[in-house]
Amino acid sequence: MVAGHEPEARDARTARPQAGLVEPEERIGFLAERYASGKAREERYADIERELEGNENDLALYGRLALEWGRRFNTMQREWVEWAIGEVGPGRT
Repeated sequence: MVAGHEPEARDARTARPQAGLVEPEERIGFLAERYASGKAREERYADIERELEGNENDLALYGRLALEWGRRFNTMQREWVEWAIGEVGPGRT
């Protein structure tokens, strides 16, 4: 942990399920929130891409590089959430 940084309450929701301290519905709810925020980022990335279209200057180039990094990172998170929902979903104790 970084000195002076306290984990957010939502961080604890991902750490506590193994101890049986979080109900399956809360686990799924947290993961559903993560999935929804990822979908919202995807929409924002599409907006940014449209804003960058036709620009060939250096700022637009680096904007596209950052955009691609964001998209790939977001895809990784979405795939993890989909997997995690299967791991902690209903029927798991």
